Amino acid sequence: MKRTQKYIALLCTTLSLVVMMTALCCMERPDVQPFSVVISHDGREETISCWENEKDQLYVFLPSGVELSDVQLIRQTDNTILFEGQPMDEAFLCSTLSLDVPYEVTYSVFGKAESKTIVLVQSAGVPTLFVSTDYGSSEYLHADKSNKESGTVTVYAADGQLVYQGAAESVGGRGNYTWVNSEKKPYNIVLSQGADLLDMGQGSKWVLLANASDSTLMRNKIVYDFANRIGLAYSPESQWVALYLNGEYRGLYLMCEAIEIGTDRVDISQTEGAILTVETADAFQGKNTAYFVTDVGVAMEVNSPKVVADNEIAQLKSKVQSAENAILAVDGIDDGTGKPWEEIVDVSSWVKKYLIEEVFGNHDALMRSAYYYYQDSSSLLYAGPVWDYDLAIGNENSWQLQNPQAFWANRLASQPGVEMPWFYELYQKDVFYQRVVEMYQSVFLPELTRLISITIPEYTCEISAAAAVDKIRWNDDATLIEYADGLCNYLEQRSKFLANIWIDKKDYCIVRAAQQWGGYYAYYAVFTGETLQELPVFDSSDNQTFIGWYNESTGEPFDITQPITEDIEIYAKWVDKPSARIKQVLKLMPLAVLAVIGVAFVVVEFKRWRKIG
Repeated sequence: MKRTQKYIALLCTTLSLVVMMTALCCMERPDVQPFSVVISHDGREETISCWENEKDQLYVFLPSGVELSDVQLIRQTDNTILFEGQPMDEAFLCSTLSLDVPYEVTYSVFGKAESKTIVLVQSAGVPTLFVSTDYGSSEYLHADKSNKESGTVTVYAADGQLVYQGAAESVGGRGNYTWVNSEKKPYNIVLSQGADLLDMGQGSKWVLLANASDSTLMRNKIVYDFANRIGLAYSPESQWVALYLNGEYRGLYLMCEAIEIGTDRVDISQTEGAILTVETADAFQGKNTAYFVTDVGVAMEVNSPKVVADNEIAQLKSKVQSAENAILAVDGIDDGTGKPWEEIVDVSSWVKKYLIEEVFGNHDALMRSAYYYYQDSSSLLYAGPVWDYDLAIGNENSWQLQNPQAFWANRLASQPGVEMPWFYELYQKDVFYQRVVEMYQSVFLPELTRLISITIPEYTCEISAAAAVDKIRWNDDATLIEYADGLCNYLEQRSKFLANIWIDKKDYCIVRAAQQWGGYYAYYAVFTGETLQELPVFDSSDNQTFIGWYNESTGEPFDITQPITEDIEIYAKWVDKPSARIKQVLKLMPLAVLAVIGVAFVVVEFKRWRKIG
C-alpha cells in the first residue's frame, strides 16, 4: 500500500513538473528593452521608450529640434550591454552617433544573448506633443474608448523650443472606425485651462486625429485649410505633431481645434446657438445622446450645447424639419411656414459645403460627421464646419473612390437605409445649381490649381521626414511622395471631370453600383456614349465567391465594354461557398469513420471474449 502511495506521489510530482515546464515554454518572454532614452529638450528632460519591430530592430524616435548631443541611452539592466562590441556605461551619450545608421547592440535576457540593431530616426520639421497620464501607461486608455485619465501636456515647436506645458483634465479615446480597426488610436484632450496651442486660437478641447486610414497623412489637413481659404466659416485650424503618449512614440498626428461653441472656435451665441451633427442613426443607439430624426430619416445629434432640454430638442427638430420640407418640396417652399428654402438656410455656406464634399470625393459625404449650426434662435441654418476627410480624395481604402468620375454629395443615398437627400434635391433647383456652377468656376477651380501645384508639394516637403518616421512605426513601406503624387493626379482628374459637367455641360448617365450584400453605393457618372472606365474586382471571402457585376434590371452580367446611353443600376454578385462548418465536418469525416470502425471492432472483440469466457 505504501509503495503504491509513493508511486502515486512520484507520478503526481512528475506530472506537475511537466505542466510547469510546458507552461514556461509556452509563455512569451516579456518585452525587455536594454535601455530607456532621456532627451534634454529646451532645458527639460523627457524620457521616451525604444520600439522594436518584427525584425528585431530597435528604433529611437527622436522629436524635432533635438541634437544627438542631447540624447542619452540609460541602461535598464545590470547585465553587460555591448554597443558596437564595446561595453556600454550606465549612461551612453549619443553625440558620436548618426541618424538613420544601424548600430549593433548585444545584451542578455533570461540568460540568453540577444543581438539586435538600433537606429535613431527623427521627426524633423513638425512640433512635438508629449502627453503623460497619471497612470503612466497607455493600457487603460486603449482598453476602452470611454476610459479617461488626467495628466499633463507639453508642446515643443519644430525648433525644439518649449511653447506650452499645462495640466490635462482628461485624456481619452475618440472616433469610431479608426478606434476599433486601427492600432494607431485617435484621442481627445481636455486641458484644465484653455490655451492657444501652436497659434490655433484659445480653447480647452483638442482633437488628435490618427489619420490611420490615410497613407498620405494629409487629407484632413488639405480639406480643412482649403475650406478656410474659400471662406467656409469656422473651418478648424490644425497642425501636424509627433505624438508621445506616456513616453511611447505613437506617430505623426493632426492636432485640431474641437468643433465647439467659443470665441476662437464656432463663434455663435452661447445661450441660443446650436451645433448639430448628422450621423447614421445606429451611432446613437445605447447612448445618452440628445438627438432627433427628421421625417426623411436624417439623424442629427445636438453637439453643442452639451446640456439641452427636451423642449429645446423639439424646437431644433422643428426648425430643421422646416428646412427639410422646403428643400424637398418641388416649389422649394415649406407648407408649414410658407417660407422658401432660401429664407431658411444660408445659401452661401450650403453651396460651399456641397462643393467641398463633391470636389474632394468624400466617402462619408452626408451620412456622418456632417456639421450644421444656428447662430442664435432666429438665424438661418448654416452648413459647416468641415470635418473628417481621411476617406476622401481617392483614398485607396475604399472601392468606390478609385474612379474620380462619380458623384458623392449629389446622390439620394450612400447605402441601404441611409438616406440624406438634401443636397440631391437642392441640386435640382436652378438657384442652387447656378450658384454651384458659378462658385466652382470662379473660386474653386483657381484654388484647386493652387492646391495641386503649390500646397500639396509644400505639405509633402513639410512632413516628409516626420511621415517617414511614422511609416517605420506603422510598417508602411511606400513613400510619401508616391502618395502625394496620387493625390494630385486624382484632383486633376476630378477637377477636369467636374468642369466637363458644370462648365462644358457635357451629357452624362449615372451608373449606380451596389454591393449585393447591402454595402455602399457608388454613383459613377459616364459621359453619354462612353464606357465606364473600370469596376473593382473583389477578393472572394471564406464563405462567398465574387463572380462579377450584374445588371439590376435584367439579371445578366454587365458588359463594361459597351457604351452607356442611359442610367443603369448594377450590383456586385457573390455566390455562397460551402460553409466553414460543412468544410470542417468534411475534413473530420475520415477521423469519424475510423472512430466508428474502432468502436465496432472493440464491441465485436468484447462479445467474442465473452463467448470464449
